[in-house]
Amino acid sequence: MTADNGAANTAEKIAIEQARQLAHSAQALAKTRPTGWNGHRSTAQKRYDQRRISELFLRGWPQYHIAEAVALSENTVSADLKEISQAWIDEAKANVEKAKAQELAKISLLEKTHWEAYERSCEMVLSRKLVVEEDMAYVESIVIPWAKPGNSTWLRGVRECIQDRCKILGVQAPTEHHLLGKNGGDLIVKVIGGIDLENDI
Repeated sequence: MTADNGAANTAEKIAIEQARQLAHSAQALAKTRPTGWNGHRSTAQKRYDQRRISELFLRGWPQYHIAEAVALSENTVSADLKEISQAWIDEAKANVEKAKAQELAKISLLEKTHWEAYERSCEMVLSRKLVVEEDMAYVESIVIPWAKPGNSTWLRGVRECIQDRCKILGVQAPTEHHLLGKNGGDLIVKVIGGIDLENDI
């Protein structure tokens, strides 16, 4: 058997399998249609159809095959696919917002931890002095809080939390990138294949 014959046989098997699946889907779906169905779907039926349409669409089926499989017109399948695509977009946006909220909550907790660690690092100073009163003498201790600066490492952690929060919220100024040529000189633009990279792109 030549390579061409092998490829032809494989393609034929795939086509036969797709036809079998198409017939099976149409038969299975026909059982879900009520007797005398006039094309008006209930909400539950529409959800069922769209679930099946999305599965076939994600498998790479063309719309006309999907229409045959679910016993609907191509226009109905096209309209359902638009609704399905919009639902996917809305779900993706909601997932992104949910992920943002989770990350922001983590950053807030981390920032709080950095502040607490910084405050603990601000050591208190214990000052002692000898006090003499008439016939007695004693040592007086005085605690002076916040007398020493704390560990600035924790403040850098706070700053990083603020920067990360700004990135997620999109309030950080964009970073500028300057393109330089060889050894830091001017960037030379050359014309390749008749296209001026500076003016035509």
